[in-house]
Amino acid sequence: MVAMKTVSFSRIVSGAESVVTAFDSCGGTRWWWRTILWLHGKPTSPVLSDAERRRILADGFRFYAQLYRFVGALFWLVGGACWGVGVFETSRDALYWTLASVVVGGFLWFTTSLGFAGAKVMREDKGSGRLLLCSFMVAIIAFLSGLTAALSVVVQWQTQSGVLLNLLALSVL
Repeated sequence: MVAMKTVSFSRIVSGAESVVTAFDSCGGTRWWWRTILWLHGKPTSPVLSDAERRRILADGFRFYAQLYRFVGALFWLVGGACWGVGVFETSRDALYWTLASVVVGGFLWFTTSLGFAGAKVMREDKGSGRLLLCSFMVAIIAFLSGLTAALSVVVQWQTQSGVLLNLLALSVL
């Protein structure tokens, strides 16, 4: 008996022809995209029913929505804990960082609602859910980009590390 590999979200997504060839016409980004797909594992094109494919994709998006909802809750908890413990030098710093944590947590909470709704629509086949899921992914990309940039600024401000080193790290992230 031959054991069958588990069909996962990333294997289905990275195996779609439109995903594989997405950056073929963009020259230098082609190698970058192929590296990203390679990191997700060997793509598979299993023979699945539409219902099974939708279920797997919906479960994948639901997982990411749960993950980022947890991250949003962490922003709320950390912001409140920092305020309560008094880790800030001034009350102005405390107000800014606490409110920033609340705003980011709220943004992620709203964003994950898009992910949950899109996954539900996809699973139940009541429409494609593409607009909801694309909006979810764009919002997560915006969050990660903003977080990376903010961390770069904070690291530069607090440590006075080399500008080139900081910008290199920012570029890699």
